[in-house]
Amino acid sequence: VKADYGLECEGGGGKHLSIAHKGVIWFEVEVKGESCHASRPFMGVNAFEKAAALVMELEKLRKKWSKRRTKFATVDPRMVTPTMVIGGVHKGGVKINVVPDSCLFTVDRRVLPEENIKAVITEFKAFVKRAEKKIPGLKANVRVIMTADPAAINPKHKLADIFSEAYKQVTGEKPLRVMSPGFMDMRFLVNYAGIPTIGYGPGGLRFHGDDESTEVAMLEHCAKTYASFFVNCR
Repeated sequence: VKADYGLECEGGGGKHLSIAHKGVIWFEVEVKGESCHASRPFMGVNAFEKAAALVMELEKLRKKWSKRRTKFATVDPRMVTPTMVIGGVHKGGVKINVVPDSCLFTVDRRVLPEENIKAVITEFKAFVKRAEKKIPGLKANVRVIMTADPAAINPKHKLADIFSEAYKQVTGEKPLRVMSPGFMDMRFLVNYAGIPTIGYGPGGLRFHGDDESTEVAMLEHCAKTYASFFVNCR
């Protein structure tokens, strides 16, 4: 199917229209050690402690990445940079009185539309390799679990103009054209199918947290905006 336009039902909401989104790389970092009895810790290598040292070293990489900025507007000024979340999943060790010989943690790295996925992966792996030489006894393996490309259309694209006008008919004002910090299926339409796409939905509260929800009023507003948009697309 070759559509004129695509509309993804998330990414934007309320007064925000998503015309771009960040990509993501999920890394799995496994630090290897050597187990032994806890009464003789000097006989082994504590993988958890080595992993902790690596995590502290990664703060330098976070600081470097924080200097990068996107050209797209964002809902929150803290969203203009790449972000890194360490330890969304972490595990290791088998027993309290055994020095852990393995420690695994994940890294969620959000990628700006201006960045390149492969380049960021290379950069991260090279940093860990350098850390191995810097931290005595550190042995770390990096594996890429998943990647999702960022995507964007020109903020002045006709599609964004049509939706903005539809939104104005419902609210009396124009929406703000922003980049979503989350990755979306918009990337498949824009990057692979060549279909200009925007993101807009009912929005919500407490994303990925307890009591994640939306409000009836937000659903009603979204439905009216969709209806206006479909009429304007004719």
